[in-house]
Amino acid sequence: MKVGASRAVPIERSWRLSRGSDVLEAVKRYVELHPDFCHVTCRQAAAMATWELAGNVVKYGLEDAEGAAGTITLGLFPNVVSIRTLNLVEARPNVSEAAGAIARLANGSSVTELYRRRLHELFENADHTRARLGLLRVAFEGGFRLSCHEEGRYLEIAAHRCCQKSS
Repeated sequence: MKVGASRAVPIERSWRLSRGSDVLEAVKRYVELHPDFCHVTCRQAAAMATWELAGNVVKYGLEDAEGAAGTITLGLFPNVVSIRTLNLVEARPNVSEAAGAIARLANGSSVTELYRRRLHELFENADHTRARLGLLRVAFEGGFRLSCHEEGRYLEIAAHRCCQKSS
């Protein structure tokens, strides 16, 4: 390393997510304000992924006694972005649905095909109450690998992406 060259130090930060707060915007801004960790396209993908994953926690997480629906943890490491959410879910079908979607993304032959198929379904039937595009966007548009772990009524979703260094 050259003398005077900056070296990115890993950062990991967590936020408690609650309905009606401005935390989603704060998390997104946090990603955008750390340009030394990766290329701009990766930061944009990370901002979108944090927004989508945090939004899912706020929408589907069961609030605790303090009004938090769950947490999001963002790790910015040299050339790697890591995002984890953890929340308590109200109903078992929500856990199974999320785990099934992530398994399809991990085991599917083509994330692109899954994304196209979902868009086609939405165009064919505009009466859907929920688009359910968030996890697909994180994988397809953001280029993240998704995984999940469920324990009882808790669901943890992790998203990881390798990124080019800023130039």
